[in-house]
Amino acid sequence: MSGDIRVGIIGAGGIAQHAHIPGYKDAPGVKIVAVADPKEGRAQKVADHFDIPNAYTSAEDLLAAGGIDAVSICSPNAFHASQSIAALKAGLHVLCEKPMAISVPDAEAMIATAKETGKQLMIGMTNRFRPDTQTLRDYAQAGMLGDIYYFKAGWLRRSGIPGYGSWFTTKSQSGGGCLLDIGVHYLDLALWIAGFPKPVSVTGTTFAEFGPRGLALGNWGEDIYREGKQTFDVDDLATAFIRFEGGQVLTLEVSWAAHVGEGGENYIRFLGTKGGAEMSSRNGAEYPVRYFSDSFGSSYDSTVYVSPGRNTHWTEIKHFVSCIRGEAELAIKHEEALTVIKILSAIYESAKTGKSVQLS
Repeated sequence: MSGDIRVGIIGAGGIAQHAHIPGYKDAPGVKIVAVADPKEGRAQKVADHFDIPNAYTSAEDLLAAGGIDAVSICSPNAFHASQSIAALKAGLHVLCEKPMAISVPDAEAMIATAKETGKQLMIGMTNRFRPDTQTLRDYAQAGMLGDIYYFKAGWLRRSGIPGYGSWFTTKSQSGGGCLLDIGVHYLDLALWIAGFPKPVSVTGTTFAEFGPRGLALGNWGEDIYREGKQTFDVDDLATAFIRFEGGQVLTLEVSWAAHVGEGGENYIRFLGTKGGAEMSSRNGAEYPVRYFSDSFGSSYDSTVYVSPGRNTHWTEIKHFVSCIRGEAELAIKHEEALTVIKILSAIYESAKTGKSVQLS
């Protein structure tokens, strides 16, 4: 499409204010023309701060007003599917924050609507745009790892429950805790780098050992309540063991709160028949990628310090804009996003039943 792309923001919380709105403002040929949020006064406050001409108290009012070409869905997880579908049916392109949805049927309905309307639907997996994860992906794609047979991913926070007592910790609005909030990122990254092998079984466990006691509160989140009894009916630690059709195995661990050292860690590690590779926040520098192999019978190790580059949310948004203009294809395929939701749902089902879940 030609001319300026007019964007609306649905949900004016932290991710909108610190990522999506600045990202669109940094993108050439884009104008943010509207913002909506049901919290009293917030949409207008954000509109005034960022010089956005229109503020609404509901997504429905924003969509009914017209005059926009695309929206970012930055609302609580439980609204991702319904608001994305409504926007697509209104003829708009959609960038939806992770997780895609809180159930497999909702995710499938989003994909079906995108196909019916012919509009772009992109899921905000911003970590795919990081230089270190792209380097790992390049290693795998180039065959440097050979056949990957085991990989492991995790994001462990020592003290980081976001928005304690807010929608983050209320299952009816979030759909789940740390697994849906940050586990979705590293599950997606691990699968993407490994080439999205087909999952066949999932065994999962979840825990809530800190949140119910009001411990390990994060210092971020849109609403943080520290007084009185607050809702916490989600997980603050989750683990999973996932088998794939080709025999590969992935283990995943994620926490908002846990007794771990150095304030926590995020990492991905791959073991292949020709080599291994990893990135970790504990490797001693920002964005390091390590590679392990053999050369002429001797061990060969290397470390690459990748430049951090620009803000990955901004890079993601520029990619979304390019897709709207027909200049690029979606980096996050619908089938990939759906596979992630299927695995996340299976982890919760396994944790609930105590049994392994088979995926067809």
